[in-house]
Amino acid sequence: MKFISLKRGECDIKFIEYLLANAKVLKTLTIISEIWPPADEMRLCEQFMKFPSASGCCEIQFVRKWSHFYNKLA
Repeated sequence: MKFISLKRGECDIKFIEYLLANAKVLKTLTIISEIWPPADEMRLCEQFMKFPSASGCCEIQFVRKWSHFYNKLA
């Protein structure tokens, strides 16, 4: 599953938490986000990793928006 254009808002974070808690067959969650300072990005990644996962083995990929755009051009 891809979640595109993650903002720093509480609604987006709660939505990710809900997905992880309820998606029993979710193997990979790719989050394509705005470009943030590395420290903010790291804190957000740490927060997501603390959320319980219903699937038990969901990989969370965090991709910056510009690199996603670049990969589409290649």
